[in-house]
Amino acid sequence: MAYDHMVILDCAKALSDKLQRMGISSKVKVYPFAEFHERAEREVLKEAIIIASFNVDDNLPVSVFRWFYSNTILHSGLSSEAQSWLHQQLNHIRERWEVKDYLAQLESIGTTMQYENWLVPLFHHRQTLRWRGSYKGYQ
Repeated sequence: MAYDHMVILDCAKALSDKLQRMGISSKVKVYPFAEFHERAEREVLKEAIIIASFNVDDNLPVSVFRWFYSNTILHSGLSSEAQSWLHQQLNHIRERWEVKDYLAQLESIGTTMQYENWLVPLFHHRQTLRWRGSYKGYQ
């Protein structure tokens, strides 16, 4: 399943084609962006694979924290136990770390979520959290 964004659709189609070549039946369902989020909020996204983007702003530590904490699409794909674990980890970060130190902690959470197969980054998304500091001196 994907929403109607060109890069997301390209990714979904490529993944579907790959699955088909492996003998695994697949179908890409596409929803308008608003409906995609509405379905996530109602917790009716039940597809085996959901492809969405991870967007952050220039306040990276807070932006990534907020994405983990409140992204309805992410949470719709997690079990209640995984959601509870995630919120416990995020609350721990908020209680014990300054904002400038969030990213190191969030990378650890992301790694755990990948290991548990709750989250699988595709393409350039693997590098998103590693960009910090790469634009120093840029105006």
